[in-house]
Amino acid sequence: MSATAMKVLPGTPFPLDATFEGSATNFAVFSEIAERIELCLFDGDGRETRINVTERDAYNWHVNLTGVGPGQLYGYRVHAPWDPKKGLRCCPNKLLLDPNCRAVYGTIQWSDAMFPYPMDRPWYQGRSIGVRPSSTTLAGSGRNGSGMSESDWKEGYIKSLQVFLNGDLGYVDKRGEPVLDDDFLVLFNADCEDIFFRPALFEKERPWEILLNTSTRIEDGAEGQKQAEGMEVKAEGRSVVVLTRPRK
Repeated sequence: MSATAMKVLPGTPFPLDATFEGSATNFAVFSEIAERIELCLFDGDGRETRINVTERDAYNWHVNLTGVGPGQLYGYRVHAPWDPKKGLRCCPNKLLLDPNCRAVYGTIQWSDAMFPYPMDRPWYQGRSIGVRPSSTTLAGSGRNGSGMSESDWKEGYIKSLQVFLNGDLGYVDKRGEPVLDDDFLVLFNADCEDIFFRPALFEKERPWEILLNTSTRIEDGAEGQKQAEGMEVKAEGRSVVVLTRPRK
C-alpha cells in the first residue's frame, strides 16, 4: 500500500493493537514518556513508510489508516529522552514491536546492532590530561602530573610517562547502568636513574594506592600504601609502578 493510496484519520485510543475495521485499520499504542511516535509500514520488499502519529488520549497514541488491511507489516519508532540512569532508553533509530501485536513476522538475528549503545569499550578517546578528563578512557602525563603537549608526544628522548586508565567507561550496559571499574595510573620509568613521580588527578576522597611496583617485592610493604596530595612516588630505574583508585 503506497502512502498516496492511504487516508490518515485520527482513529481511536482503544483497543491497543492494530485493529482492522473493514476498510481501514486503527493503530493504538501506549507510551507515557513519548514526545513523538512514528508508525512504520513495510511492503514486501522491505521499503519503509513512516506515518506521524499525532493523536494522543490517556497516553494512548493512535491513528487510523484507510486502505490498510490484515497482513500489513508494521512497527513503531519512539522519540523520547535517552537517560538510562532514570530508566529512559528511547531511541528512534531502533524499530520497536507493538507489545500488543498478534503475530511477529520474520526471525530475530541477535547482534550488537540491536542495542542503541556500544557493546565494547572504546579504545582511545584522548590523551593529554592537563585538565581532568570527562569521557577520556586513556590519557598521558609527565612525571609532575602536568599535561603533555603535542611536541612532547613527538620527542624521542622522553624516558618517563604517566598513563591514566579511566574506570568510568562513558557508556551503559544492557540494563542501562553505567559501566564502572577502578581507575588506574601506570608510571613508566625507562631511564637508568630513579625518578620521582607526582601522581596526576589526585582526589582526596579516593587517593591513589600502590598496586604493583616491579622494583620491589610484595613483602616490602609498598603495595597498598595510600598517597597523600603532593606526595611523590619513587620509580627506580627501568621499572613500572601501578597505582589504583578503587571505586566505592
